Amino acid sequence: MNWFIFIPATVCYGLYGREIGTFFKKQSGCAGREAEIFAVICFLGKIGEYVMAEKWYVPFIISALAEHLLFAGIAVLMFKAEMEKKIAMAVILMAIRVLVGNFSSSFLSCLVLLVKNVLSAEGNVYVSQAEGELAGCVSFGVIIWSVHCLGRPLGSVLDNKIRKWYLLLALPLALIVLLVDIVNYGASIGILVVAGLGRSGGEYWKEFYNELFSHTAICILTALSMCAAGFYVFGMNRIYVEQRKKEQYKSQAAFYKMLEEQYGQMERLRHDMKNHIIGLRGLWENREWEKLGSYLEQMMEAGNLASEENTGSGAVDALLYQKHRQAKERQVIWECDMQIPGKCPIDEFDLCVLLGNMLDNALAACEKADAGEKFVSIHAGQVKKCLLLEVRNSTCLKNIKEISLEGKTAPGEHGIGLLNIKDTVGKYDGAMHMETEGGIFTISLLLPLNQCH
Repeated sequence: MNWFIFIPATVCYGLYGREIGTFFKKQSGCAGREAEIFAVICFLGKIGEYVMAEKWYVPFIISALAEHLLFAGIAVLMFKAEMEKKIAMAVILMAIRVLVGNFSSSFLSCLVLLVKNVLSAEGNVYVSQAEGELAGCVSFGVIIWSVHCLGRPLGSVLDNKIRKWYLLLALPLALIVLLVDIVNYGASIGILVVAGLGRSGGEYWKEFYNELFSHTAICILTALSMCAAGFYVFGMNRIYVEQRKKEQYKSQAAFYKMLEEQYGQMERLRHDMKNHIIGLRGLWENREWEKLGSYLEQMMEAGNLASEENTGSGAVDALLYQKHRQAKERQVIWECDMQIPGKCPIDEFDLCVLLGNMLDNALAACEKADAGEKFVSIHAGQVKKCLLLEVRNSTCLKNIKEISLEGKTAPGEHGIGLLNIKDTVGKYDGAMHMETEGGIFTISLLLPLNQCH
């Protein structure tokens, strides 16, 4: 055994196991102990693979498939996320390891060949076993760095998707990995890209050119495979997010329209109150108690949207009533000071989208906040030639970086809601600012009134 190679390889395997365990911990929400055990298993597995390769010959394709199956199987058994999500996580990590490792290893081998060819007087050089293993160690460092850097972007890809989506994500990646493994198997049994240089073919069997061409071909293949995998994974996620945004936007539109209709019904009831009182008095004088009771019940149902807030917008008033009622049910203190300009050119529906998503996120944050007094505070008013909308609420967030405007870290509907807020603010060339301090989260929107359209 070459200890000069084994020692750095051991270090790389240890760091790799740790990074993989951290990845699963973040994406599956498992306990730290499970991630540590998985990291140790990965480390011991790579060491065992290295030792076995030194002592016994195992065909590359068999060892590669066995490694993939064991890796996915242990991940599925150890962690507690959905089965499909665990499979998708395992396949993504396998794709990173195979594609990044293959590309970096072949790229380094090309560099070694070129340097040795320049320095060698003989002209016919090749990559030795020790040099290949050392290039493999360096490539493992690149793999570790790639997993670390991609952990955050992949968080949004793997967060809150339907089970079928995870399988649709995993299958093409698994096929790409299989294709690269087959290419590697061909290289391991001596199937190379042969360089035929010159008409006489004198350089045809020259080992330097054959290896260089082979490693270059593998570099190109894996580079294209990485691009295809990246476009597919993040493209699929983008399509999914856009569909969810549209679905939420449509459901909000229907909900706000319903609220406005109910509010209009309530206003008509108030307008006809005098006639209702005359009718009730007549039923009372005639002692028609059943009809009187039925009449009162109908009035209560029709006037169920009585609101303490009066912004001048029926849709906004109805929305505030609904959110105020939800706050009471969750024992959240409600503070509201809204003064919308009388001739505000901002569309009512857009106002409802902004306030609805801001308040939904605020109430959700209050539920997750630490025990104690929880509150939601709303403020709206004109500041010079702009409309200021601000919502403050209790939160358990310690750092604003835990929320991303791209929906990458905010889970579920919270992230989609932020994207809808961002899109609506952009429609009016406005600005959005978020901050958290002392257990209080604040989101402020500034919309220019003279640019609304």
